[in-house]
Amino acid sequence: MKQNIKWLFFAGMLALTVGACTKYADPPPVFEDLSTGDSTQGGGRKVLLIGIDGGVGPAFKAIKPPAITELLKHSKYSFDGISETATTDAATWKSMVTGVSYELHGIRDSSFIYTPPSGTDEHKNIKTYPSFLNYLLTSSKGLLNTVTVSSWKSWLGTLLADSKKQIQTADDKQVKDSAVAQLKNGDPDLMVLEFSGLNQAGKQGAFSASDPGYKDAVTKIDGYIGEIMAALKARPEYNKKEDWLVIVVSNHGGSGNKYGGPTEAERNMFALYYNEQLTGYEIQSSKRTGVLLKGTSGNGLVNASIPNDNGLYSFGDKQNFTFEMKVKIPTNQGYGYTRFAGTQAPNGAQTDRGWYIMMAQKKWRGAVGNPLNNGWKETEDSPLEIADNKWHTLTTVVKMVGDKRYMQTFTDGLSSAPMEITEQGNLNSTAPLRLGYMFSNGAVDIPIYFSEIKMYNEALTEAEIKAGLCIADMAQHPKKDNLIGYWPANDGVGAGAVFKNKAPLGYDFKIQGDYAWSWVDDSPCAPFVTGQQLAPLLLRTQDVAAQIFYWLRVPVKTEWSLEGKEWLSQFDREFIR
Repeated sequence: MKQNIKWLFFAGMLALTVGACTKYADPPPVFEDLSTGDSTQGGGRKVLLIGIDGGVGPAFKAIKPPAITELLKHSKYSFDGISETATTDAATWKSMVTGVSYELHGIRDSSFIYTPPSGTDEHKNIKTYPSFLNYLLTSSKGLLNTVTVSSWKSWLGTLLADSKKQIQTADDKQVKDSAVAQLKNGDPDLMVLEFSGLNQAGKQGAFSASDPGYKDAVTKIDGYIGEIMAALKARPEYNKKEDWLVIVVSNHGGSGNKYGGPTEAERNMFALYYNEQLTGYEIQSSKRTGVLLKGTSGNGLVNASIPNDNGLYSFGDKQNFTFEMKVKIPTNQGYGYTRFAGTQAPNGAQTDRGWYIMMAQKKWRGAVGNPLNNGWKETEDSPLEIADNKWHTLTTVVKMVGDKRYMQTFTDGLSSAPMEITEQGNLNSTAPLRLGYMFSNGAVDIPIYFSEIKMYNEALTEAEIKAGLCIADMAQHPKKDNLIGYWPANDGVGAGAVFKNKAPLGYDFKIQGDYAWSWVDDSPCAPFVTGQQLAPLLLRTQDVAAQIFYWLRVPVKTEWSLEGKEWLSQFDREFIR
């Protein structure tokens, strides 16, 4: 049956910029014209998402609950996934259903309403992050039958308010009973369940397999999952016309009987992605720590600099040098021409000589200048876009060729054309070497993870750059003796506000602002998984939405700003029939 959905809302409603408002709910949906849709849009693909609050991966691994253990035989799963830096129930669930991290959505308490930090301009546009249900509702899959079941009122009414059918229960048993009833008598295309009993057991005892109360709660919820799966598999068209992806995921772990903080134990999460056709495979997480540099001047700025390098990084008018770093920048429509590494005057004025690296919307450029010698020049744009939520290696080489000097940039080893900078002369700057946002006209917030930052007092060749892209041990690098700074930038929580220099020469980067060490989703350049030829993975809370969109064949739009990574397609040879 075809239906027309013509509900339209003015764009101004999306902005939610009413004067003097200090709390921001998610916007109402804007509906596309679905006149070409019908009631069978799902194409047989359906999703069951089972969320277990406070489920600790190592505890599940130790207890081996039978229903979950049975699911593992046809699942891609991990016992050591990573949740948010803020491990409250609200923060982690918000990340799960929006596909963005706590650092972006900012939701921490169970109202699920964003409250800007003190001092924020209350008239400023606040970006909100709707749930995957909102995006589905306003896509070509808007007719899908969505069901949510929970005892948590605001989870139902605020976080997942776009569900077509909401069932509020008194406890976990009623969540299970309602889910079984829906599978037996209803026709859900996407059903989301929230179980809270295990979380309560952890708070009353400990989030550990050795705690009797916690172990009993794991067994009880596992029994509920067994009953739900039995009802699912009893559907007449199960594994025939209906192709189900079952996701069982926890939102956070715990330390002792506590959670909410950023420790590794609290951030632990368990996740499995089940389909009848999948082969069981445990994903051994590849993870590292990092600090998200972000913000703008006077608005949550977090950046890093070397306050005094004693002239080590002053390269004059003839010195060769190479500056290299790996960066991960969220997908965006563009970041303007914001500068994010190098040297320049603190106020952004081009009255001081130096060099820097800048965005060119989704690409990047190198720039060099001396106001006393023919001003500033910029290289051509990079051959690749780098604002795609993936790691990229950016290399900037300054070298003398005869009596002329050039700057050349490389993106993942791919070169741009060299630019002559002889007339710019001396590049020594009074400004320190910086990472992160630098002020300039039109500059915008650009959240960046940095890694494997290197400075050489020599110009690397193109062959040397390509050979070193994935080198694991810098002691084996052919230009190791030319390193005058090496900052892996994965020092971890105990390191404090610093990116420590690991080279024989060099100085530490000092981090300024309200920084936080967090687990980064994947290694900037890690080997493929032996025998699988798959990119290394770190399963995260914000990845859930991306897998749901992939499974339901919903194209992800750039403006959704998803940080979650879709990885299930790496296994599509197993389930595409």
